[in-house]
Amino acid sequence: AWGRFATIYYNGHGLDPSQIGLIEGLMPVVRAVSQPFWGGIADTYHCRKLVYLITRAGSTVILLTLSLPWVYGSWIRMLCVTLSTRLFEASGVLDAYTLDLLGTENRMKYGRYRLWAGASWELGSIVIGFITDRYGFEPNFIIFGILAAITLVLIAWKIPDKVREDTGRSTNDETAESDTVMDLIKLAISPRVSGFMVINVVMG
Repeated sequence: AWGRFATIYYNGHGLDPSQIGLIEGLMPVVRAVSQPFWGGIADTYHCRKLVYLITRAGSTVILLTLSLPWVYGSWIRMLCVTLSTRLFEASGVLDAYTLDLLGTENRMKYGRYRLWAGASWELGSIVIGFITDRYGFEPNFIIFGILAAITLVLIAWKIPDKVREDTGRSTNDETAESDTVMDLIKLAISPRVSGFMVINVVMG
């Protein structure tokens, strides 16, 4: 619920629109640095699952400190804590791991997972909205902490540590990777794709 209901929390603790805007505006900047950092570690050391578990646990613990009076008693402390949660942002690692786990033959199932994730997110927003209206924002921290703990346990328990053994990289692998990068660049500069990205930037 945090992503869509954070403004209610900020308003409830006396922040003005400029302070809220600064917090919300800086978060994507921090995330733009942290996501490639964690992605690089996950790819270099072949530990995507571990990186996701560490970052998810770290961001959850930091976010839950926003329920403490010492934190929400100061705008600067709220700013520091909120930005710190984005230092542990590695959601793309889980997506990449999922695609590797599915393999080429099952890759189309990824869209199905995303679809049901979106459906559950919408349903959850309705429930959390009702709870927030009726009981205030504070129960969100309890619900968020419980669901995050369940997620971490399920991923640690049910998701394999490695998708496949690393067999090393051959010259052919490096050539194929180079070709893939060139294909990606050609795709990105095509009018249809570049236009789509520009529209997304403007909308964002």
